[in-house]
Amino acid sequence: MRRKRFIPKIFLILFLWTAWFCLIFKFPPETPSIIGVFFLLFFGALSSTLSLILSNQKYAFLLAGTSTVFLVLRILKMANILNIILLLALTLTLGLFFHQRETGRRERNLPQG
Repeated sequence: MRRKRFIPKIFLILFLWTAWFCLIFKFPPETPSIIGVFFLLFFGALSSTLSLILSNQKYAFLLAGTSTVFLVLRILKMANILNIILLLALTLTLGLFFHQRETGRRERNLPQG
C-alpha cells in the first residue's frame, strides 16, 4: 500500500497534538470559545492520527466524531448509559453503511465472467 504525503501528515499530527496540549495547560477552561477550540483541535488531531493508523479517512472521521461527541456529552453531564449505547449504535450503523457502500462499489467494478 502506497502512502501519500507521509512526512507532512506526521508534522500536522504533531502540531495538532502539541497545540491541543498547550491549550489544555495554558488557557483557563471557563471561556466558552476555548472549549470550542479544544474540541476542534481534539477532533483534528484524533482524526488525523486515526486516518494515518487505519489508512481510511472515513472511519477515522467516524471514530473521532464519536469520541468528540462523547466528550461533549460528558461536559453537558449527559453521558448516561442510554446515550452511550445510542452513540455506539449510530457509530456501528454508519460504519456498516460505509463498509456496504465500499463493497458494493467493488462488486460492480468486477468483470463479468
